[in-house]
Amino acid sequence: MTERSKTAGWIRTAALAVGAVAASLAPVLGGGAAAQDVPGWIALQIWECPAGMTAETLDPWSCWVSEQEVAAEIWAGDGTPLLGTWDAYYDGWTWTWDWLTVGSAEAPIPYQIVQTVAPAGSYDWIVQYAMAEGDGSTVWLSEDAFGADLHVYNFF
Repeated sequence: MTERSKTAGWIRTAALAVGAVAASLAPVLGGGAAAQDVPGWIALQIWECPAGMTAETLDPWSCWVSEQEVAAEIWAGDGTPLLGTWDAYYDGWTWTWDWLTVGSAEAPIPYQIVQTVAPAGSYDWIVQYAMAEGDGSTVWLSEDAFGADLHVYNFF
């Protein structure tokens, strides 16, 4: 077998593998990311705040990224779990889910962030867009707003 035919065989094998992965993710991606101009993404960090801090007194600059065993999921707008932290890329600080379906500007796709395993000892938590006000536990992804950078703040 020539070197060129070995390379061509490897390329075909890689293309089949990519196609199989894309087909297995089609239900999550809404039927095919290839048809979508812009893939969506959600990045999430889980933070711990000092004892006594609450959602009302939140000072994000006083909190730190959790080093405990924690987990979160992305749910559909109807409350159906879609993806967990095991489906995301994790760089040691941030979980990132890529290739999420986005809607049009007039009909964005809602995704809800749910912390499923909180740091030990925490009694409450909120989700916010990074450094934003209010509850950001549901984000709407569209072709105009196709990504979200979120923080979960845990209170002790």
